[in-house]
Amino acid sequence: MHKTLRIILAAGIFAGSCDVAGAVTTVTGQFNVTMTINAACAISAATDLAFGSSGIMSADVTQNSSLTVKCTQGTAYQIGLGDGNNFLSPTRRMVNAADNTKFITYELLKPDNSPWTSTSTVSSTGTGVDQTFTVKGRVPQQSVAPGSYSDVVQVVVTY
Repeated sequence: MHKTLRIILAAGIFAGSCDVAGAVTTVTGQFNVTMTINAACAISAATDLAFGSSGIMSADVTQNSSLTVKCTQGTAYQIGLGDGNNFLSPTRRMVNAADNTKFITYELLKPDNSPWTSTSTVSSTGTGVDQTFTVKGRVPQQSVAPGSYSDVVQVVVTY
């Protein structure tokens, strides 16, 4: 009887190991994938506005520049243009590089030809790609001293 017991016991161990080795068990789990996109805007480009050269100004001088803004999709924003470094209310002015008492007045206009200022802005909604806006510049006919004139205007995007 002792010999039989061994055979049965060995057969039981063999059968048990076959079941464990042949069984496939699957467990599952999950994890979250997240990201938060905040409203954001960037000024991609702001090209200089160059009115060129002139002698006696017998007519207005006009020229265009452009601003390129990129905002996240669906983000409402406004673009304002500062008064410039030489502003004397209500006029933007370029200053003569050699004589800071000499000025040329100029205007910056929105695409609809209305004044573009820090409070009279251009509004848009972001698309997630660059959006380009035309800045129209106008130097009204005026009598000015010869020289090189310039100003710096700040672009402000509010969103």
